Amino acid sequence: MDLEPTCEMIAVSYVQVQAGGFNYKLEEFPASQVSAAIANYGSESCIVTAVAYDTSANEWVLISYGWQGDTTTVYDSQAVVIPGTNAQSGTWSEAQTLASQGYFISAFGGDPTDGYLMVGMRVQGDTLPRPIMAGTTTVPANADNAPWTAVIWQHPGSVVEQ
Repeated sequence: MDLEPTCEMIAVSYVQVQAGGFNYKLEEFPASQVSAAIANYGSESCIVTAVAYDTSANEWVLISYGWQGDTTTVYDSQAVVIPGTNAQSGTWSEAQTLASQGYFISAFGGDPTDGYLMVGMRVQGDTLPRPIMAGTTTVPANADNAPWTAVIWQHPGSVVEQ
């Protein structure tokens, strides 16, 4: 659970680790090592699926997983730190940039004080731009069936998709 009293936000995550099936990791890294850690996960056929900031340790907390039956798919990654003061506009512009380079947003988290971390991942070499949803609650028609990336910014009293 990630509580953000300043912004009146709550994020809840539940992970049940089952025997077999997939490789699961929950690890913490200082900011100076987070990009390398995420790249390493990608080289091990794993995707970062959740991120939070541990203020007591001043480290990023990453959750990743990969299917045990697929250890050959390699993922490219981009980790972007967005200052808390620039979260709303920075989140949207960074998401657009990553999507245009073929990345899907696999994780986003942080807080207004320490900033936010956006993780983009893609199958290695797949630079096909990804559609990105903006300002609507209905998914637009998608002729090529590529997965959509929804980027959401939440503030007190409402949820605004960007």
